[in-house]
Amino acid sequence: MDVPKSLLGLLRELTQAIKKIRKLGTNGINCDVETEDIVDRLIAWSQRFEFEVVEVDHATVGINFSTLPEDLSEFCQEVYEFNPDVLEQG
Repeated sequence: MDVPKSLLGLLRELTQAIKKIRKLGTNGINCDVETEDIVDRLIAWSQRFEFEVVEVDHATVGINFSTLPEDLSEFCQEVYEFNPDVLEQG
């Protein structure tokens, strides 16, 4: 199976972002979200749509979409349920 070069690039970038997330211990501890919860969520999302991780620190992961989720309302609800701080703390 041939994988498009652009997809390979996104996968490499995601792998690097996951390494950084693990190194920093990025978490949403206020909402009981641990580092591996974030990693698992990003991996699951990468199977549904394309995105680039553009920011990682101890409490934040920022992404830019290459392709949007099919149902944005459903995705927003999913993000909020995963970590309400996305809206409540900005």
